[in-house]
Amino acid sequence: MQPTTESNAVSASVLSFASCDKLWRAWADPELLQQWFCDHAWGEIKVGGDYYWKFADFGVQAHCTVTELIPEVRMTLESPGTTVVFLLGAEGHGSRMTVKQQWHGQQVPEADGRADVRSAWLMSMALMRHYAENYFEQPRQTLLVRRPWTGSFAKVLPYYQDPRELRRWLKVAERPREILTDTGQEVCYRWDPVGGALECKAFRWAGAQELALRVTSWSKDYDLSSVKPQLEESLDHLQSLLIS
Repeated sequence: MQPTTESNAVSASVLSFASCDKLWRAWADPELLQQWFCDHAWGEIKVGGDYYWKFADFGVQAHCTVTELIPEVRMTLESPGTTVVFLLGAEGHGSRMTVKQQWHGQQVPEADGRADVRSAWLMSMALMRHYAENYFEQPRQTLLVRRPWTGSFAKVLPYYQDPRELRRWLKVAERPREILTDTGQEVCYRWDPVGGALECKAFRWAGAQELALRVTSWSKDYDLSSVKPQLEESLDHLQSLLIS
């Protein structure tokens, strides 16, 4: 991952061995976008068309207008106060994906807010790469468990990164081992037992800080509800460790 942060913009880039065709379709096809990014997506993917993203867990619906479209190369999306550009190109034996988000005028968030957006894009792109490389066109299911947090995110990060610390609080039968991305604030793991990924999250939302675990599974045979009690217990235990 190659993140870059500016005063009014953030960007994230990742190299994948998936083809440009797969990665473009994962971004530009609403049916595929909702298999790794948002809960629901719809719209007309053409210049002047509207693209809608719905994030059910947060009660958010985003509306963007497509202002530039070069298939398998570039898509620019505009919404009030912000621009998102998706760039794609071949590199070596794979494909380079880059997302840039820029804010305009009075819409520029504070540094903490930009850090949250940067981390969110890096986590999303890790999921996109994992999906395109291993589970392309398979439907997903997700589970999100959240807890409030008033301390420093820097204090939380070692518990997400270090396998020894992870063992202390993550109460699941088989823990993930391979890190897909470490944003410096959040960590996303490959989690083969569920056929997907585990995100260890730390973010600000609605004026408060939260810690969360989100599981994404592209396995039709896995029952995500079976792991919810373990994730609830894990977050509770993590909070206890952090305040002890």
